[in-house]
Amino acid sequence: MKKLTYIWALVSLFFILTFPSCDFFKTNRANVVLISGIDVKVDSGLLEYIVYLGRVKNIGDDKAENVKITIDTFNKNNARISVDSRYIAMFLEPGEQKGFELRVYCDVEQYDHHTYKITWSEPD
Repeated sequence: MKKLTYIWALVSLFFILTFPSCDFFKTNRANVVLISGIDVKVDSGLLEYIVYLGRVKNIGDDKAENVKITIDTFNKNNARISVDSRYIAMFLEPGEQKGFELRVYCDVEQYDHHTYKITWSEPD
């Protein structure tokens, strides 16, 4: 049993030293988070729409690319009335912040709450 553990440790060390750039061993990652709540404004002018305003920040150690926010809008019965998304930035360096504004055209009388998801990719 000790011999098998020793061989496994050597094989693992070989992979760590041979493939240091492999994503499995990569510790530096981008991490984009919402740094303020999302402000919701309603405009019932000629066209009715909800405006979502917010700010994101890359708190990771690597650059984030194609940063996008997707917001689902729901009514009081928890039925989705809209799903919309917007690209916030092509690139977001570590520590960098960026504001966003997303206008959603829908029946504003139905708005009750929303959820959001922030997505991004990392450089190769």
